[in-house]
Amino acid sequence: AAIAEGGEFSVKKTAERIFEFAKAAVGGDASKIDKIQAAVERGFKEAEKILGGTLHDISKQTLNALQDNFAQLREQLKTEKTAKA
Repeated sequence: AAIAEGGEFSVKKTAERIFEFAKAAVGGDASKIDKIQAAVERGFKEAEKILGGTLHDISKQTLNALQDNFAQLREQLKTEKTAKA
């Protein structure tokens, strides 16, 4: 199935697509991460409202995966900045 693990609309694949777009918007500028992450989270909140106030578990899992990705990017950029100093 498309939403099963490894499927085109699985948590992992969906989070990857959203995150790649968000990462491009950050463009390596750590100061933009919080703003872009907030925009992504706001999108999920808007979807929740449109869907009657509740997201399906797969959407919640996707948001959690995205939050992990943002945390990893934050650490990566901090490490790169430290290495350049």
